[in-house]
Amino acid sequence: MTDYHQTIKDFMPCSPREEADRQQMLRIIGGDGCLPGLKEQALFRDPVAHMTVSALVFNRKRDKMLMVRHDIYGTWTWMGGHADGMVDLEAVAVKEAKEESGIQTLKKIYPGAVALHTLPVSFHVKKGQPVSAHLHLNVSYAFEGDEGEELKACPGENTGVAWIKMDELEYYSNEPDFIQIYRDILERIKKYEKK
Repeated sequence: MTDYHQTIKDFMPCSPREEADRQQMLRIIGGDGCLPGLKEQALFRDPVAHMTVSALVFNRKRDKMLMVRHDIYGTWTWMGGHADGMVDLEAVAVKEAKEESGIQTLKKIYPGAVALHTLPVSFHVKKGQPVSAHLHLNVSYAFEGDEGEELKACPGENTGVAWIKMDELEYYSNEPDFIQIYRDILERIKKYEKK
């Protein structure tokens, strides 16, 4: 089991944005920055900022990504969710990918976290309840999945699951920033696999 604080501390950023996000996460979860007291609450759904994970699942050729059509945001996106008290964020990523897509066989293709992002979440309504704007302190993990495996949507979370071609993401996602994140992560994986 890996401690979430150590995961973030050990992450090797590849861009100024990632380093800025890493430092912000450490300030928040360390409890010594502008949001004291969040250290204990960051793993739970603190109303200001909390830990989330994302699972990026690629096919063997790395030309497709397994995506879900998210109910709240109405777009195709990566899988993931809240840490909800769990310190092993990789285990949360695996659990979320399986629950949201129905896929059962996942092979890790990058050591440790593949990306960190501080993601702003706008006000929205979830299950009839208002949710104030807040930050997701997001840690992403990368996996390979089998395109032949049966997929199944997760009622209440998404309305579809599909393998989406990486060069067709714009047709499925209405979030250009996220499309760039997906492609940047894929490039990082390809560079790692060439070593």
